[in-house]
Amino acid sequence: RILGNSYDPKVIRIAPGTTVRWVNEDAFTYFAGEYSGIHNAVSMGVDDGFASPLLAHGESYSHTFTEEGDWKYLCTPHPYMEGRIEVVNPKVDMEVIARAARGLSWWVVPLVAAAFALAAASYIAGRRRT
Repeated sequence: RILGNSYDPKVIRIAPGTTVRWVNEDAFTYFAGEYSGIHNAVSMGVDDGFASPLLAHGESYSHTFTEEGDWKYLCTPHPYMEGRIEVVNPKVDMEVIARAARGLSWWVVPLVAAAFALAAASYIAGRRRT
């Protein structure tokens, strides 16, 4: 969303194929220059990026990000307004999972097993009453 001459949030992380929608929620769109609430979103430093039209209050623009990369963008009437979209392919990093598992205390696995057994017994007991 665009509000108060700012993008909110300023940075997002998404997967390829995600559509991002900018909505101008600034209330004043009738002033001129710096004080206007008319905004856009234009990618920086890329030949085949994106560029929204100028958006008045309540108007929106959408763009689907198909490739991984770091997309920086700004508002051309207010170049101090900057945002960034990180397009990353979500991958399961088994090394991170293995490190986390090694850090677990010895009692976690039996505790989880006991909780599961208790939940299963409670479920079975409840089914017998009905």
